[in-house]
Amino acid sequence: ISFKLYRETRNHRVSFVFVMDKLNLIKIDTKSPEYHFVETLMISAFPLDERRDDALQRQIVDGNNCMECLVIKDGDVSVGFITVWTLTEIIYVEHFAIAEAFRRRGYGKLALAELIRMSNVGRLILEVELPSTEEAVRRISFYEKCGFELSARPYVQPSYSPDKQSLPMSLMTYGKVGKQEIENAVKEIYKIVYNV
Repeated sequence: ISFKLYRETRNHRVSFVFVMDKLNLIKIDTKSPEYHFVETLMISAFPLDERRDDALQRQIVDGNNCMECLVIKDGDVSVGFITVWTLTEIIYVEHFAIAEAFRRRGYGKLALAELIRMSNVGRLILEVELPSTEEAVRRISFYEKCGFELSARPYVQPSYSPDKQSLPMSLMTYGKVGKQEIENAVKEIYKIVYNV
C-alpha cells in the first residue's frame, strides 16, 4: 500500500511518501513479544478511568474467549492495537489506539477497514467521549469518515472497578445497527465487559 501526503508551504509543495507493507491485525496474548508494546500504548493513550488495571487486563487477554487483543502491524512494525469483544449480534471495539509516531498516516482508517473485513457480522459498536472538547469532536469525525454513525442514545460507561469513575459517553455504530441491536449490545457490554 502506498500513498502520498502533501504539506503546503508558501511558494512550493513538499511531498512526503509513506509506504506501508501489508497491514495486519494479529491476535496476541500476554506472552506475545508485542504485548509490552500494546500495554505501554494502552497506558499512554487511555486515562485510568477508561481502562482496567494492568493485572486484570492481562487476565482477560489470556483467559476470556469473547475478547481478542489485536496488534496492528505494518510488516514487522507494531503501529497500534485494537481490543474487541465478540457479542451475539455485534463486535464491540473496547480500545483502539495508534502509536503517536504513526498517527495521521492513515493507519487508523486502514486498521478499522481490516477489522470490518475480518468480522463475520459486519456490525461494530464503540464508545467515544461526548463531543465537548476539540479532541473528542475530532475523534468522532474520524469514525464518521470511516463509516460509523453517532447514536443519539444516552450512554454511561460503567466504572472498571470500585476505585474508578463511570463516564458519560456516546456510542457509535458501523453497519446496519438499529435501536434494538444497540439496546441488546449495551446489555451485553454491561454484563460481559463491565460485569454489572
